[in-house]
Amino acid sequence: MRRLFDAPSSGPFAGFGRRALRRQSSHQIGQLIWSTAQQTTPFQGGFLCVGWPLQRTPVQASLGASSANDCTGGYSFLFSAQYAAANGLGPGSTVYAQYWSRDPSASNPGNRNVSNAIAFTWAP
Repeated sequence: MRRLFDAPSSGPFAGFGRRALRRQSSHQIGQLIWSTAQQTTPFQGGFLCVGWPLQRTPVQASLGASSANDCTGGYSFLFSAQYAAANGLGPGSTVYAQYWSRDPSASNPGNRNVSNAIAFTWAP
């Protein structure tokens, strides 16, 4: 299972980083997907826990510690107050998020993964 972690900031509505750091295939593409709605739907060998309408952050490279295709890659996205406001979110908004990524070693036909999901609510 891909784990999604966070590192909240202490400032008011300052934003925080969304990270998926463990066991991500290195040198693959992925992106954070999020919504203000939730769902639980079978999806590409896992579960899509983000409802519609779905928002996608820019595609990222997972990088990694070596040139080999190992599990040292990871993703991060700063879900800042500016990003939230630009997408119509403010204090009191609840966001559901998870990462989608490519993985050549995944057992599903499309070689894709989704992380576990997280929900967070913006506080004033």
